[in-house]
Amino acid sequence: MDVNKRFFLDFLLGTGDVHVLFEPYFSHGNAETIIWRRGDHLWDSPKEYIKTMLSVAERTQSDVMVCDVGLFRGDKKLMLIEYLRKYMLKGRPIGTCVICHSQEDVDMASDIADCLGVYGNAKSKIAPVIRMDGTIEEAIARGDSGWFARDNVEHYLKNYGDKIRILGGLGAEFIQSASPAKIQKSIERLAAKYKGKWAVGSGGIVSKDKYLELASMLWAFLKLR
Repeated sequence: MDVNKRFFLDFLLGTGDVHVLFEPYFSHGNAETIIWRRGDHLWDSPKEYIKTMLSVAERTQSDVMVCDVGLFRGDKKLMLIEYLRKYMLKGRPIGTCVICHSQEDVDMASDIADCLGVYGNAKSKIAPVIRMDGTIEEAIARGDSGWFARDNVEHYLKNYGDKIRILGGLGAEFIQSASPAKIQKSIERLAAKYKGKWAVGSGGIVSKDKYLELASMLWAFLKLR
């Protein structure tokens, strides 16, 4: 399957019709299983963290790598931004979505990220914004490109899908408790009914002891593509 950040960005702009994935949060255990490597060293430094998240994106066939600058402070946060700046120059087909927790984060990341996942009221005049918290009504009023749903995705798609792109929302509890067949059928139905309006994703963190269920969601996405 070909990956291309343009698929994800066109989705956010409301002009794409390719199914996309947005699963920004993985437990360390699940991420390590996905990339076939384990150890605290994968997460300790900004450089190793970015390399780990890039591997996760490649293994899951995502169009964007998601990284959270809020995991680091001070000099380490600056190191992460600088490493991302160098990474972006390599012209990889996978894009970068940076999770930001303040206006300062947004200001540092806007010119190097393809899109931003933003908590709080911070704004960007450069990069498309996926609002990670607050209400969907607030995100629409603010002019955000997308809104991250934690659960109840069909309600939001039915009532707001024509106004803003909705990402995730299957619900981590649903993924962790449903059978692989039920997970696949739910994703296939939603993807067909709301094509171009929804990015496949749980909306939370699937626990490491539910890797099979997480893999079922990821496999359902791969089948769509």
